Amino acid sequence: AQLQNRAPDEAIKILAPLSAEKDSGLLNLLAYAYTKVNRPDDAFQTLERAIEISPGNEANYLDLAILCLEHHQENRSILAATAGIARIPQSASLLLIRGVAYAQLADYNKAESDFAAAARVEPDEPHSTIAMSLLYSDRGQLDKEKALLKSQLKVTPNDAVTNYLLADLLVRGGAKPGQPEFDQARAYLATSLAARPDSAEAQIMMGKLLEQESDLTGALDHYRAALKVDPENRSAL
Repeated sequence: AQLQNRAPDEAIKILAPLSAEKDSGLLNLLAYAYTKVNRPDDAFQTLERAIEISPGNEANYLDLAILCLEHHQENRSILAATAGIARIPQSASLLLIRGVAYAQLADYNKAESDFAAAARVEPDEPHSTIAMSLLYSDRGQLDKEKALLKSQLKVTPNDAVTNYLLADLLVRGGAKPGQPEFDQARAYLATSLAARPDSAEAQIMMGKLLEQESDLTGALDHYRAALKVDPENRSAL
């Protein structure tokens, strides 16, 4: 309740005296409170103790791996995720976060392998495919990125992020008004916005496409919609 009330210091006062208890849920909560008051070392140690108490609990490995990434400790993140995968080999979340850590270390082959493994575990969830598509984008492998996203659309045709990324790919590829690729980009964006109208990025992109077609009124509507979501968005302004 104190954490929900944005009072992490009060939460720590309650939880810290109980930290000797062998309760991994309590320790996980305490670690979260430590992150909120910028005490990452205490959070690291608390999560490591939570893992010792409940080695089969996926959440503790995942939280530790994410915390390490947030503090630019990619190798430590990989160790945490790998330990979790050894216990829970079918954890798509742990495979995904380890793939992200590998990608940040520019170990792209291992990152791609983990993203692909995560996608096999949860084929109906687009997260791993999206991560892999961004990896392909960074490496300039646009054909692979396009094929991957289109394959994901067959499974999750209305996913907001997948449709947005496909539209972005076509726009980056130079699609112009009057071209089939331009119409495809608009269609993907429309699907994305139908699923997530609160996406400032998608609203801005749709505004830019309409502006290219000289539909200035329609473009303004989308820029204003983006500003409602994110009033400080410089692109929308």
